[in-house]
Amino acid sequence: MKTHLTHLPRKRFDHIDIAKGISIILVALHHSYLSELAAVISYRMSVFRMPLFFFMSGIFFSYAAGFKPFIVKRAEALLKPYFVIAIAVTLVVFLFEGEYRYRLFRFLYTNGTIIERPWTPLWFLPHLFAVHLFSYIVNRYTPYRKLSIRYKWLVLFVMLVVGLFVVDFYSNPVISSLAGTYVHVWGLPFSIDILLVSSVYFLAGSLLREQVKTFEVHFYKLVTAIVGLLTILLFFEVSIDLVMRSVGSHVLALIGSVLGIYVVVGLSKLIEKTVWLKRILLAAGGASLVILIFHVFIETQFLALFEIKDWDHLPRFLASLTFFLLCVGIPVGMNWVAKRSTLLALLMLPKSQRLAETLPRAKASPA
Repeated sequence: MKTHLTHLPRKRFDHIDIAKGISIILVALHHSYLSELAAVISYRMSVFRMPLFFFMSGIFFSYAAGFKPFIVKRAEALLKPYFVIAIAVTLVVFLFEGEYRYRLFRFLYTNGTIIERPWTPLWFLPHLFAVHLFSYIVNRYTPYRKLSIRYKWLVLFVMLVVGLFVVDFYSNPVISSLAGTYVHVWGLPFSIDILLVSSVYFLAGSLLREQVKTFEVHFYKLVTAIVGLLTILLFFEVSIDLVMRSVGSHVLALIGSVLGIYVVVGLSKLIEKTVWLKRILLAAGGASLVILIFHVFIETQFLALFEIKDWDHLPRFLASLTFFLLCVGIPVGMNWVAKRSTLLALLMLPKSQRLAETLPRAKASPA
């Protein structure tokens, strides 16, 4: 009997999924009101927050498929949920306000500096699509894939240097007319002006795939990395703010991003041994798409309710903490529901995740 291995879910590495959970929680935490309690540190953590997201996204990157199947698969996973939300939000605005061009054009520009809150985090989806496409082209249609590892790292270094110059070039906004309104815009559609920088971390994740899969914690290395990262965050003005096209202290930012990624992967490997925390972060990692899309919207609604009710007896910190937990927890529940709803799964989830709920787990073959 033939087994259709192409439909079986790939082998899971819990520490990688845990790291993805930490990554999306860091993003949600930065966008929450909790971050105001340590605004400077939260901003400086951008030095590894988005690089980590791109690095983890690149670990399972594959360019084995043909161009058309690759594009279709990536578009379904990344562009489909983006435009589903964009159309839904635009329709709601049209029904209640009678205007749609202004909001629709903002979504069509696919740039985080122009998409209005609470939907700003959506910029990541079309940009990640562009990163996948760029990385596919680099691997399939250039000599890059035939290079030795040493020269591949050299190529990535050159890409990073050029990319940082491009980011600096677009660090000043351009005033553009959008549906009769003048707006400040940083960068290009699909955020392709930051493509070289984000693709470096993505391709680095692809190059280090096996090292991350088989990662083992070395206590002294991890402690040294943590101390180094904390030193950079506490005492230096560093940042890799890709949304606002701002990179502070280029060399220290690069070091900080590498240390941050190493620390998160190391901590993920340790957390793997703690059952309850492992389950929480695995759930967050599995729902990272839904958390990314809805976390700001959910917290905004709760904060608006908080202001309306004027609950002065509830400490602001406790309220912010509660709302942050809800803005992560509710999307995890939404993701669980979506996987079990044919319509929601069709609208929001990639085909691979929909199949994962219906197919039986692969059984190990007898020796």
